Parts: sequence; C-alpha cells; structure tokens
Amino acid sequence: MAVGQVIIPGTGTPILDTTDRATQAEQYEQSNMIDMSDNRSVNDIGGLLDEPFNPEEHDYEPWEKRVHALRELLAVKGLLSADVLRKNIELLGEEKYKRLSYYERWIHSISQAMLEQGALSNKELADKINEVKSRYE
Repeated sequence: MAVGQVIIPGTGTPILDTTDRATQAEQYEQSNMIDMSDNRSVNDIGGLLDEPFNPEEHDYEPWEKRVHALRELLAVKGLLSADVLRKNIELLGEEKYKRLSYYERWIHSISQAMLEQGALSNKELADKINEVKSRYE
C-alpha cells in the first residue's frame, strides 16, 4: 500500500488517496487532459463510443447498498451534495476513475468529503478500515 492510500478491505483496491488536495487538483488537471483531444474530463463520456452497456437491473452487493444509503443519509442531513460527490470523483484522475467501480468511486468521494469537513480524521478512517479488514483475514 502506498503512503496516503486507503484500501478496500479484502480487495487490495485503493479507494482513498489522502495526498494534499492542492496536489490532487494539480494531478487532476494534468491527468484529465491526457489523450482527450476535446478537453473532456475522464468522467465526461456523453456521446462517446464505449463498450456495450447492459441496462438490465442487477443485484447489488450488500456493501454497495450501504454506500448508497450512506450517500442518501448524508444528503438528507445536508452533509454531502451531488456537486461535492461529483467533484471528488472527478479528482480521481483517469487511471483511478477507470479502475474503480461505480460505488468504489462513491465511497472514495464520501470519505474525502467527510475528511474535508473534519467529520472524520485520517486516523479514524484508517482505524475503521483496518478493523473491517481484520474481519476478513
């Protein structure tokens, strides 16, 4: 695990980078302009050709349902807006954006927002992740 990363328990997938936000913003500016001739950010894919999309409903994993519920609760309480959720997802940069699943992006964004607001410290988040991770070892 790289310094400043938080890993999804049981997956080895980094979801949270606690790098200085100014550094992240600079990396975002650089990474989202790579190979994007029309200056789109990595998440701006409207109108572009991509892999076929299956619009069928599917079963969600329990952790995905919890992430969705957490996002809804934070929105109702006024602690997380759609704009903040989107901004933190856009700050992932191209490599991370493409590697993470939909709800992995959400949990990254929620975690970043809670860290920014001071509702959660890096230590508290890391401790909780390690506690959950230990359940699966």
